[in-house]
Amino acid sequence: MQAFKTALVVIAFLLFLVGVQSTSYAAPTNMELILFDGATTQIVFDGGVGDLNAANGAVTFGGAIGNWTINVTTGLTYPVLGSPSAPQLDLNSVNATSSAGGTLKILVSATDFLSAPGGAVLNIGGTTTAGTVVTKAFFDAANVLPAAFPPGGTQIGSALIFNTPAFSGSASGSSSGSAPYALTIETDIKHAAGGASSFDVSLVVPEPGTLILLGLGLVTFGIARKKIV
Repeated sequence: MQAFKTALVVIAFLLFLVGVQSTSYAAPTNMELILFDGATTQIVFDGGVGDLNAANGAVTFGGAIGNWTINVTTGLTYPVLGSPSAPQLDLNSVNATSSAGGTLKILVSATDFLSAPGGAVLNIGGTTTAGTVVTKAFFDAANVLPAAFPPGGTQIGSALIFNTPAFSGSASGSSSGSAPYALTIETDIKHAAGGASSFDVSLVVPEPGTLILLGLGLVTFGIARKKIV
């Protein structure tokens, strides 16, 4: 009976921790998009000049940059996606060039993630009619937004490279350091001639609450097993 009461206390405490992890967060203090075609740099901050998205945790740029006649690019993070303790960062974009083609680097970065850094998963899906799409992710223990390319910090895992009309893929990696920290997704597009590319790439760091739930499950299983025995 005493063991059963102790187990209930442990379960209640674990559920409390999950609640704290999933609900206690504020709006992001820093988030930005950067687009660079080799000559012109376009920087847009969340809620700043040029941000077409009024939502906090979402920043959108739309406009032409050199030979890139159409660019509609959006970055997302908390509170729209995830939280500081369950980091998520998303970059989606549609980009078209004139007949001259060109190279375009696109970056989304956000700061103040608070979970313990560790494993991360990068996923992408998209299409291209004119060239190559490369995406990669970065962890920065300095917790600052990059001012230009390449971004600061350490690359997480390997880059994903695609040159087929339709593509998808994922990569995983790990990082070390301490909170708070910044996360960045960089996607580079190269068009040999006129054409269009579109993609959606996400970076996810597993929430510590997921591990807590796993522990909760193991505790519950242990109680049930003892009662059966």
